[in-house]
Amino acid sequence: MNSYWVDIHTHRPLDGRPGIRSLRIGTDFPDSTDGKISAGIHPWDAERAQREWLDGIRELQPAAVGEIGLDYAADIDREAQRTWLACQRDLAAELGLPLVVHCVRAYDDLKAMLNGFPLPVIVHGFTGSEQLASQLLGRGWYLSFGKTVERSPKTRRTLRSIPSDRLFLETDMSGEEIESVYRRAADIRNEPAESLRDAVHTNYLNLFGL
Repeated sequence: MNSYWVDIHTHRPLDGRPGIRSLRIGTDFPDSTDGKISAGIHPWDAERAQREWLDGIRELQPAAVGEIGLDYAADIDREAQRTWLACQRDLAAELGLPLVVHCVRAYDDLKAMLNGFPLPVIVHGFTGSEQLASQLLGRGWYLSFGKTVERSPKTRRTLRSIPSDRLFLETDMSGEEIESVYRRAADIRNEPAESLRDAVHTNYLNLFGL
């Protein structure tokens, strides 16, 4: 089977590329979807979210619920963020779907709220320390890196420490091609880009199938 440059989290149309397109409920209103999607109430929208938005997630029949999470750097009521995270965590468990998580300065609360969640969790745009990465990996979570892979020595060290079977790569909202992200990440990890592509593609198949 051929391997592909999987983009696990992008806000752009996939146009036939393998990956997961993220739809922000209440903000994104695509006229069509191509391929697999994730759908969720972003923590930035927690103060204006409506209960019927949860029905919108169901109706889209996503491959994952997300991006959801906690962002304590944003000027958004934290209790509202936690409420919608809990609602969507429970919805994902009911539907049997993985989570795609956005987390900024809130990992203690995130870990507490997702403790015991029985399905895969992907933390997108991860820039944390090796110590934090080790804690999340110990829960069986996946970590995804994007255009910020070269942001700091800390991020580079963390990226090098991630086992290939717990790693994803993404473009998020950037216009960068996903293959470029792979090649920069592979340089940091001192491995061939094609080997990294194969490993991430295997992770994708394990979570989402063909």
